[in-house]
Amino acid sequence: MEHSLKNLITFSSSRQDSLKHQKIQSFHYDHSGHVVATNSHVLFATKKPWEIEKAGRTYSKFEFEKGSFVEAELEFPSWKQFIPQESGRKITIKVPAWFELFKKEDYSATMVLDYTDITEPFFKISESTSETSLGFNAKYLACFANEEITVLVTSPLSPAIIVCKDSDIDPLSLHFKDEVLKEDWFYILMPIKLDEDLSDEVYL
Repeated sequence: MEHSLKNLITFSSSRQDSLKHQKIQSFHYDHSGHVVATNSHVLFATKKPWEIEKAGRTYSKFEFEKGSFVEAELEFPSWKQFIPQESGRKITIKVPAWFELFKKEDYSATMVLDYTDITEPFFKISESTSETSLGFNAKYLACFANEEITVLVTSPLSPAIIVCKDSDIDPLSLHFKDEVLKEDWFYILMPIKLDEDLSDEVYL
């Protein structure tokens, strides 16, 4: 995945039909050392484009696309509350190259990550999830197409954390949230409950 600001803001919201989404039409330089963007379904945080002089400030996505850093009028949400306090399973999997097809905004497919056997997780199409599987919109993993990633999972209904495949983070750590914030980058993926229509649901 690219760690440029240009790529980062692809994960910010473009919707303007609610105040909640107006707040995330931006990207935030957090004091944790990360630059953060979210569209309410996924959140991407990376240290690579961070600049200390911008710490604590939030910038407009639309103004940046025009070539300027202009501070956003609305305060960025308190995003750290969405990092799980614990995990339970640590899964490493290669995202198939054909996930690249899901990058198109108008192309959506629901996929399931099955981790019944954490040594051999796999993607499948299903109408339901279980205690050892996670449903998600495939376009939110398209940025990792043909890459190997590590997924930290608590339950099918809780946010999953994606980190570098070489991460040594301990999913059973008593300070799991702090360990996540030490990562150079991480990606929060919200699950889909397959027995409900949540296409317009705001998660974060």
